Amino acid sequence: MVVEQLNQGISTASIYDALFASAAELTMRQPAIVPLHAMTTTNAIHYVFRTCASDTTRRFLLLQNASFIAQFRDAAANRGKLADLKIDTLQADQPWTVDRSVTEVFEQLGKQPQQAAASLLSYLSDGNSANDVMHHARRLIFLKGTDSHDYKYSSAVLEDYHQLTPAWRNRYLAASLYKMRHEGERTTPLVDRIKTALKVT
Repeated sequence: MVVEQLNQGISTASIYDALFASAAELTMRQPAIVPLHAMTTTNAIHYVFRTCASDTTRRFLLLQNASFIAQFRDAAANRGKLADLKIDTLQADQPWTVDRSVTEVFEQLGKQPQQAAASLLSYLSDGNSANDVMHHARRLIFLKGTDSHDYKYSSAVLEDYHQLTPAWRNRYLAASLYKMRHEGERTTPLVDRIKTALKVT
């Protein structure tokens, strides 16, 4: 399919929109380790794709990325049920009002991830700052993250938001929310150790 699209003159940016969106959709369908690797693998391959000087190598990378997405989808399906959720049909909830905050989205995430994604899409669609979302998400990773996967997943998401074309960015970030840390999780003991060492209250 990628070869067909290229032969029809479709830009690689549009094809990568599809690959990024497919990886994010997979995290909606199963917020687990395999979809996480679909996101981080696409992040890594796209970085090499952007920085590589060889057109032949770039073409191989694009095909490899597409094949990995399909492989991760099948591997995830072998590990458990994939929810019937689609990134292109994700709908924003009610219009965002000034009395609501980004914190509310991350509180919802621990109880109703689908509603949290809809709320985040509403927040972003109303023209609010994606940077505020990213800062909040990054803060929760530092406070609640428990292993390297938390860090590399969030790094991939927050980097790649800027790599998608504007039409897909909000949906991508909202879909990626399913695998982020949320407000209701226990803060890692390391935070208290750091505060004690720095004498921070």
